[in-house]
Amino acid sequence: MNRKWMVSLAGCTWVVVSFVFATVSAADSMDLPKPQFITTVKDAPFYAHMSKEVPTGAVSRFQTLKVKEIVGDGKDVWYKIDTWLGEQWMPSTDGVVVLGTIDSIEEIHEEPADFDMLLTREEQLYEIPGLTKASMTLAPQTVHVLSTWDTGQEGYRFREIIWYKIQTDQGPLWVLPKGKKRVLSLYTS
Repeated sequence: MNRKWMVSLAGCTWVVVSFVFATVSAADSMDLPKPQFITTVKDAPFYAHMSKEVPTGAVSRFQTLKVKEIVGDGKDVWYKIDTWLGEQWMPSTDGVVVLGTIDSIEEIHEEPADFDMLLTREEQLYEIPGLTKASMTLAPQTVHVLSTWDTGQEGYRFREIIWYKIQTDQGPLWVLPKGKKRVLSLYTS
């Protein structure tokens, strides 16, 4: 009787071990969501709790942070981030914290401008040049250019990479036209 009991126990053990390895393998192969990132465009305070009463510290501008958790209703959004003080909360603040990462961080040299430009295709709008994720899309239309930034670099087919800060309903945003663009009128004072 003891021998049958031992064989049954060994068989059950093998089934359990096989199940555990199959479960671990399945978990490893599951498509997990890609981590979200935010970038601070300006110095941004963070808080111990989701309340703007007293900041615990601040993150300097042009920092890309991995988001551990997002809480909010679309209007008030808070990001849980890791800091040197442990897990902290950072509010989504227009013009300070943007969703996405920056390809390269360099100083933006804005040249004042004052002209209208026709964009001939749908273009991506960015809060700052170089973000990998656009904040919104703009349909073909005439826009007013507030300033330009010639990066001094060449892109596709040796075209100069020039960013344009334009006036939108959501305030000034940057566009890097991919389609044809045409200057319509220059204003002089």
